[in-house]
Amino acid sequence: MSVQIDKVDGWGIKIRVFTCSDYLLWADIYSQQLKSGQEYLELRPTYSIGLLAENLLVDDNVYVHHYKMRDEQSQTLTPHGGIWLLELKKFNANQVETEDQR
Repeated sequence: MSVQIDKVDGWGIKIRVFTCSDYLLWADIYSQQLKSGQEYLELRPTYSIGLLAENLLVDDNVYVHHYKMRDEQSQTLTPHGGIWLLELKKFNANQVETEDQR
């Protein structure tokens, strides 16, 4: 599965089934918003959601990871978006049998 919608009302959207080697497309989408001479305040939030076919972090059982750029004091570099990685091999759900369970 690979769906790419470059701009929806100024938002950058890219959805793919990822492998561990190509999960950093967020920076590419984010950096392409500005042209020479534009102000950084014009940047729009950008989100990357990676559906990983392989496990990235093998030492834990958590399947959802949310990343933001922070410094050593946990100050966020930008409030714009982030990167979510979902390790599909770690996801374990019971079978949905009724609409109430959805």
